[in-house]
Amino acid sequence: MRNSVVAAIAACCIGSVSGGEWHTFGGNPQRTGWAKDETKINKDNAKAMKLQWKVKLDNEFKDLNSLTVPVVAINLPTLNGFKDIVIVAGASDTVFALDADVGKVLWHKKMQIEGTPKNPAGGWLCPNALNATPVIDKKARTVYVLASDGKLHSFNFINGEDMTPPVQFTPPFAKTWSLNLVDGTPTPPFRRAATAFAHRCMPWI
Repeated sequence: MRNSVVAAIAACCIGSVSGGEWHTFGGNPQRTGWAKDETKINKDNAKAMKLQWKVKLDNEFKDLNSLTVPVVAINLPTLNGFKDIVIVAGASDTVFALDADVGKVLWHKKMQIEGTPKNPAGGWLCPNALNATPVIDKKARTVYVLASDGKLHSFNFINGEDMTPPVQFTPPFAKTWSLNLVDGTPTPPFRRAATAFAHRCMPWI
């Protein structure tokens, strides 16, 4: 079953949709969710926020997994001028780059998956899906995306070209969490420590 998931963005009518960079899940490695560069939205004008655009993305959901949290890079030089770009990945190992101003899909990729999950039937605990929110390295013009088979992909976030060949980064089909970036190097997330959960998802246990 193909599910065209709707992504949408709301913004305050008095200013830009961009309140600063948002390169990783939660806005920073500590996952605080604090948009410290946001200066336009406050308690008085928040009620004036409205839907700016929505878009259907060709992505197949898997159990409870659909789209990751979006990450954002702003003021990027493109052939069509400077743009703010939103990156979102899908459970079916897809990744999309959107124009933050109008919601237009600038590029998208479907990653090729290798290997077979330990539990092909999946389930909400182990959906065999892309689960990790991508991370942006703006200096390198790269977005890193962790596919369901544990391969780390690096794409030019302006045009979607592969920056380097994919490499095995985490165990396959392990329901890994959102990536971090440390000194320009992507780092794997910590997985849950519960033995029962690990045994269900991890092929080597």
